[in-house]
Amino acid sequence: MASIYRHNAGWRVQFYVRGRRVKIYLGRCSKSHARQVAAQIDQMLTCDALGLAYPSSVREWLGNIGPRLRSHLARFGLVETARDDLPTCLADFCDRYFADRTDWRPRTLSRMQNVRRHLVDAFGNCRLDQITVADAEQFARKIRSNYASSHAGKILADAKQILTHAVKSRVLASSPFVAVDSRGQHDRDREAYVPAADAMRLLECATPFYAALIASARFGGLRVPSEPLGLTWSDVDWSRGRVVIRSPKTASTRPTRVVPLFAAWRPHLDRLFAIAADDAAHVFTEYRTTASKVWRSNLLSTIAAAGLEPWPKLWMNLRASCRTDLLEQFPEHVVDAWLGHSSKTGRKHYNRVTDHHFELATLGVALGVVGPPSPASPRQQNRSNA
Repeated sequence: MASIYRHNAGWRVQFYVRGRRVKIYLGRCSKSHARQVAAQIDQMLTCDALGLAYPSSVREWLGNIGPRLRSHLARFGLVETARDDLPTCLADFCDRYFADRTDWRPRTLSRMQNVRRHLVDAFGNCRLDQITVADAEQFARKIRSNYASSHAGKILADAKQILTHAVKSRVLASSPFVAVDSRGQHDRDREAYVPAADAMRLLECATPFYAALIASARFGGLRVPSEPLGLTWSDVDWSRGRVVIRSPKTASTRPTRVVPLFAAWRPHLDRLFAIAADDAAHVFTEYRTTASKVWRSNLLSTIAAAGLEPWPKLWMNLRASCRTDLLEQFPEHVVDAWLGHSSKTGRKHYNRVTDHHFELATLGVALGVVGPPSPASPRQQNRSNA
């Protein structure tokens, strides 16, 4: 148990760490302040003995103490000292953190830069320890009021990641975003199923290049633009009917996967291969540096030429439609392996209910496959007679 006593003109607190008595000189302060320090140290010693995390009151107190007292506590292993080489202001810390993350892809870095902009707009380039829990909750309310639930959840999750890194780097004692709910509700309104017949109409109106690209998404299940950009002719095994896909999205866990050269996909790759240059290495060679924008705009033009209405998330819903069709013929674990995601992700983001499912269900009831129709109630009979 920590105790206090007067020493010269100030106060000291003494306690035992691993059986050794230690003392910290607090200097000139009131007796009540010295008792407060002793009480906080008591809680820290108890938590360390039981292997528990410090309660929020202790973490908040540690965030407000001065560097001198913190260094004393760190000397006895009660807290960790902050790194002197890391900035403590929000914008500067973000810049340093982003510069250290050399493993991020350009799109990830761009997304995090956008989150930095939101944080700096809300808090300015303030010291990280000046952001309170109330500030974080207000920031979350503002983000959720301005953006759709799924997008707002991503922004808040990234903001939590930045502040959590500050805690791991010992710049903060605790993150003000720790209690912020970063879950986002999946936006079902942006789901769409593109029937195979509509995809065929697109292919008829497209050039060989875009026909192969559309077929790669709708009938091959590729992520556009990242996976077609990495596809080379050497990845296509024509004799065995297989294609090696390199995915930047899953590079850290599963850099490649093998997918079948599906029957609806193969003719379009055949046609593109027939007109490819002899020294061409990549399958898709047009607009490689601006693929994310140009390929999308040209797909919109092809959709208009085919007399169809654009659907949300153009490329993603083509891939999702491919998964939906494959699940009608193959087990889920097989489809997961081909498309490169987990069953949980597939069920949440990719599986679609189509008009054909409703037609089959209705036909099944009519034929007595599911069960005979139940007799109409008197109220239903009265309505039909009326």
